[in-house]
Formats: sequence, structure tokens, C-alpha cells
Amino acid sequence: MPNAQLKSDRASRDARDNAIAMNNLLIKEYIQHENRGRNTNKKAGTNN
Repeated sequence: MPNAQLKSDRASRDARDNAIAMNNLLIKEYIQHENRGRNTNKKAGTNN
């Protein structure tokens, strides 16, 4: 396989891995934010 093709494959694989990692991070942040919102409502004693 030509060297340029190997580099292209590696670059696209790295880009995909980075996208997956960023997506996982965003999901984790979202879940933490959602949980924090619910917990503060409970602690504050609101009727939400």
C-alpha cells in the first residue's frame, strides 16, 4: 500500500477516535449537569 494511503488511513482513524472521545466527554458532561440540576432541586426542597 502506498505511504500516502497509510497516512490517510491513520489520519481518518485518529479523527474518528478524537470524535468518539469528544462525544463521550460531552455525554458525560451532560449527564453530570442533568444530575446536578435534579440534586439541587431536591436539596432546595422545591416541588419540581
